[in-house]
Amino acid sequence: MVELNKHIPKPILEAIKSTKEEKVLVEAKKRYLEQIEGRWGGKSYLRQCGSFEKISGDNIIESLANSLSLSKVYYIIANFFTCARSHYILKCEKYELDDFKTKILNLENDNGLPIWEKKISNSPTLWNIFSEYDKNHFYITYLHSNPKTTFFDPIIHEFKSYEATGIINFRIHIDHSVFIEVFTRESTNDHITKGFSNLSKKFNLNDINFIEITHENIENFDRLVKKVSHEVREGEETTIYLTRVNDTKDTRNEIMRAEYALDDREFRKEHGIIEVNKEDYNIGLTRGRKGRVRIMRHLLPQEQISVMHEVFKILGWTT
Repeated sequence: MVELNKHIPKPILEAIKSTKEEKVLVEAKKRYLEQIEGRWGGKSYLRQCGSFEKISGDNIIESLANSLSLSKVYYIIANFFTCARSHYILKCEKYELDDFKTKILNLENDNGLPIWEKKISNSPTLWNIFSEYDKNHFYITYLHSNPKTTFFDPIIHEFKSYEATGIINFRIHIDHSVFIEVFTRESTNDHITKGFSNLSKKFNLNDINFIEITHENIENFDRLVKKVSHEVREGEETTIYLTRVNDTKDTRNEIMRAEYALDDREFRKEHGIIEVNKEDYNIGLTRGRKGRVRIMRHLLPQEQISVMHEVFKILGWTT
């Protein structure tokens, strides 16, 4: 028997007019999936989820809610709200894989971790663990509260406040050494640092460092991608932005590259098209000690893994 009040937030439980465990679980899953459906790209994302899971039906939300565990729905919604945002990439140098897998197995729960009996705090709390489909990737999600944000509504001339819940996702790759993707929503650097500290202690992952993305990395990306749609180059005195939104255009072919001697300037950022499994993906790279990778659309988790693996190869981090 599931202690529902520990696995589902109180406002959702209060809105569901039932005491039957199975019905409450299904209704909770539907409410989360409806949040995806109502967002841009959400309907397509849910249809793709159904296709991947081999789940069909006239009402995709009903079908998914009746087939997936609550933990998998948490995994899907956490990914939807963060997957198209910038990803930091880190590498873990000290780890014991058998110990890590044992800890994962001991903590995984079909209904997510039992955190909802009390209000979540500003310090990141482990919410959900999901072993991804090939068992070489593990999706670990933390939640935290944020201070109230107040804004002025210009239509009714009234101040309003809201408190956004922060999401910190860590995807652990163990097929290529141990790489860690970090992608968040409504989280500060302090939240991310605290989340890392908890992750490191809980799973005995040590000597974790951000991977730098250098000018040379982006220069190699520039040579290998199918097309470049946006680049930012830095000089001693000015920064030049070059963008071409037309599908047939490629900034590498622009005469401005020669006129402004762009090849003599270092890359700060670039967006380029790569091909993975015969599909094109627009990838953004940002230079820095804490370099960032961004996939410019909502992808299912398994697609995201394939695309990231290709990016790792292009940047020379894996073979």
